[in-house]
Amino acid sequence: MTDSTRILIVDDDPLSLVAFGAMLEKHFPVDTANGPAQALERLEAHPPYAVVISDMYMPGMDGIDFLAEAGRLSPSTVKIMLTGHADLETAMAAVNKGHVFGFFSKTCQPQALVTAVRKAVAEHHKHGARPGRPFSKGKLLTREEFDFLTSQ
Repeated sequence: MTDSTRILIVDDDPLSLVAFGAMLEKHFPVDTANGPAQALERLEAHPPYAVVISDMYMPGMDGIDFLAEAGRLSPSTVKIMLTGHADLETAMAAVNKGHVFGFFSKTCQPQALVTAVRKAVAEHHKHGARPGRPFSKGKLLTREEFDFLTSQ
């Protein structure tokens, strides 16, 4: 694992940070940030991260606004939204404003998230050689994402 595969997990819930950090550190170098303010400091101080995974609902700044700001600070970083409560409107805002690569529920299967992060790292490497180049607005929702959002 090299620094070019580093990921940053952002959540205001310390238990979520520990759980997702433990799950993903088996596959990637992982940093965590307790909330968006700390995450933005890390993005400025330790660039670049290949992937940033953010919770949606956090005090001070929601995940969509945080990911939009993260994209301005680090254009080659791929962004993933991870949330416990979502609806179709939230997913659309995450894609359109936050330019997320993936949108997952916190109850998703661990292997699905690991696979998504691997794809996101590959996307980072594909575009990372061209700093400043923006990513597309995202991808279509997976079946799991669609089922999660439409079952609410």
